[in-house]
Amino acid sequence: MQEYLEFASSVQPTVQRVDGIPTLERHERKINLCSNSEFQNFNDTDGSIYSGEVRNTKWKMYSPLFTSPVDYRQAFNFQYRLPYPPYQNTTSLVDSPANWIQIPPRIHKAVKMFGVGNDFGLELNQNADRTFAEPPIVGLKNKTVDDTTAWGDTGTWTRYDRYQTIRTTADTITFGAWVRCDPNDALRQLNMGGLYLWQDVSGSLTGPRTVKVNAMVVKRASNTPNLDTGQLATGQGHYHFSGMNHLEGEKSWEYTGYDKYRWNDYLTVEGIDYYDAEDLGSWTRIEKTVTLQGASGSMKRVGLAMFFAENCSYLNGDGTLTGSVDFYYPYVTPVSAETATSVSTATGTISGAGGASVTHYPTLPITDTSASIYNRNSIAVPFYINLDAGKIVEYIDITGIGNIGPQNFYAGVNYNNLNGRTEMSFDQVRFKITEYSATSYDARLKGGANGATHSATLYVPRGTTGTATINIRTIDE
Repeated sequence: MQEYLEFASSVQPTVQRVDGIPTLERHERKINLCSNSEFQNFNDTDGSIYSGEVRNTKWKMYSPLFTSPVDYRQAFNFQYRLPYPPYQNTTSLVDSPANWIQIPPRIHKAVKMFGVGNDFGLELNQNADRTFAEPPIVGLKNKTVDDTTAWGDTGTWTRYDRYQTIRTTADTITFGAWVRCDPNDALRQLNMGGLYLWQDVSGSLTGPRTVKVNAMVVKRASNTPNLDTGQLATGQGHYHFSGMNHLEGEKSWEYTGYDKYRWNDYLTVEGIDYYDAEDLGSWTRIEKTVTLQGASGSMKRVGLAMFFAENCSYLNGDGTLTGSVDFYYPYVTPVSAETATSVSTATGTISGAGGASVTHYPTLPITDTSASIYNRNSIAVPFYINLDAGKIVEYIDITGIGNIGPQNFYAGVNYNNLNGRTEMSFDQVRFKITEYSATSYDARLKGGANGATHSATLYVPRGTTGTATINIRTIDE
C-alpha cells in the first residue's frame, strides 16, 4: 500500500514516477470539464454482459449489442484496475467481489475496456445496416454500409463507449487521456480502442443530428483500418460514431429517461490520429486539440467517449480473446478561455463578498467553526447567492485564495447539492452541482419565478488570507 499512498496523496511531493507517469503530470490539466476522471466513485463496479447503467452517474455506457430502452442496461465489458503495478482488478482489494462497495471511494482507478466476442446468435445483431429504432450494430466503418453489406464484413466494427456529455463556451479545447495497452492482453489483429470527441451542431435538441467528430484510435501496427473521414454521404454517418447522448444540464431532470440514442444523420469526421498499441505498453498520454464549431463564445454541446471497437468478423463466439485498452484520467480542457454566459461575478475580501449576485452576511467577520464538524482546521465564510428568475446554478468557481483551499462549499436547503471541490487548478476550485436523481428531492439552487436568495458557506483552511472571486455559472431553469 505504500505505493498507493504515495500515488494518492493530495499533497504532491517532488516529481515521482509510477510506471512512467510523473505524479504531478496526472493533475496538470488546470480545468477538466469531465467529471470523475479518476473513477474514484465507489458506487460502481465492473461491467458484464448485463451491466447496470444506473450505477454510475457520470460515465454513461453505450453498447449496440444490447441496450434496454427502459433502463438502459447494457451488454458491456470493462473492469476497474489499479493504474500502477500490479494493475489488479480493484474488486480483488476486498474479501469478496460482491462487496465492491467496500472499495475505498478515493482510490484512483483505471478502466480496462475489451470486447464481447459474440453477437448472441440474434438475427437482429447480425444485420449490418440495422437502423431505426434500434442502435446501428456497426459503429465504425471504412466502406459504404447498406443492405448489400454482409454481416461480419472486416471493414465494419461494433463500438462500445463510456461517455460524458459536456457543455462549454470555449472555442478551442484539448482532449485526451493516459492510455496503456497491456502486452499480455494484446489487441486481436483488427480490434481497436481510443477516444473520440463529438460536437452536436444541430439547431435544436430534436430532429436530425449534425455532428462533428475528432478521434484518436489505438490499433495494432500491422492494422491499417483507414476509417472514413471527411463529410460522409447522407445516411452513412448513422454507421460511424453514432452513440448515446446524456442530456445533463439541459433540463435532464424533466425526462423520464434522459439517455437518448445519438443518431449521426449528417456527419463530418474532421480528423483521426492513429497510435500503435505496441508503442503504448506503459502509460502514455495521448491528446488532440480541436477548434469547435459555432460562434465565438457561444455555448457548445460536446461529448467525450472512451471506446473499444470490435471487428464484426470476430463476433462469432469462437472464444478468442479480444485484447484490451486501458484508460486513466480522460480530460477535456479549454485552450481558449471559456466565455462566462449568464455568469455573475463579485470580488471582495475573504470575509465576505459584495456585488449583484453575491452578498455578505450581516454578521462578519469570518465565523469560527471550532465547535462544528470542521473543527481545528477550518474557518467558515458565509454569504448569500442571489439568483435571477428562471436561472439555476450549474457550477461555482472560487479564485484568488490559492490552491490549498477552499475545502468545502455548501449552499441551499439541501447541503448535499454542493459537496466538495471537484476540479482544482493552481488558483481556482470548481464546485459542481450534484447531478439530479429522479429518486431524490430536487434542491438545486434555483431562481424560481421571481428570483431567489440562497444562503451559502465557504470553508477554507485556518490562516487563509486573500481576496476571493466567486464566479457563478447559471443555465436556464
